[in-house]
Amino acid sequence: GRRVNILGDFRWEIERNTKEDLRLDFVMENNGEKRKVSVIPKDVEGKKVYGIKYGEKKENNFFATVKNSVYETGFYARVIIDSLIDMIRGRVPLSQVSGPVGIVNEIGNAVEQAQTTGAEGIINLLGLATLLTVNLGVFNLLPFPALDGGRILFVLIEMIRRKPIPVEKEAIVHFIGIVLLLGLSVIIAFKDIFTNW
Repeated sequence: GRRVNILGDFRWEIERNTKEDLRLDFVMENNGEKRKVSVIPKDVEGKKVYGIKYGEKKENNFFATVKNSVYETGFYARVIIDSLIDMIRGRVPLSQVSGPVGIVNEIGNAVEQAQTTGAEGIINLLGLATLLTVNLGVFNLLPFPALDGGRILFVLIEMIRRKPIPVEKEAIVHFIGIVLLLGLSVIIAFKDIFTNW
């Protein structure tokens, strides 16, 4: 039910479906001919494995690079949104969420890897930087008070109502949002400190 534009999309779908233990249905196109294939995971040493080998044919020109960068950005945004939905559903525990302390720790690990492995480590470090940037953008657009997404939500409500929301009421909602965000940040920071040290 999802179009695969880059290898990351493919890997992400397999990883998510492995958790659910579902059959994967593929529609593949080869030389203009489409065919459907269904793959059911097998239990191999306690792990669900689809037994799919995959590669990626890469074009190396300016337009392909721009196109793939758009796909990569969309992919990271989707991973963030899917992970947030999984966390709300209880599929991902809160213990896997990292705040500033955990992020700095991950950046340190990525820098160490880049120093020891060279080009591959640098690519991973740039991937982490991209993920953090897209994460910040997506999180800021969530329709939650005190974030830009919350402000956009208020503007949309005002457009539907055709009259402004009283400034005092909006300020109270944003204040509550800031308090909740700061409280969550403190909890996650303490969790990071006790996990990483």
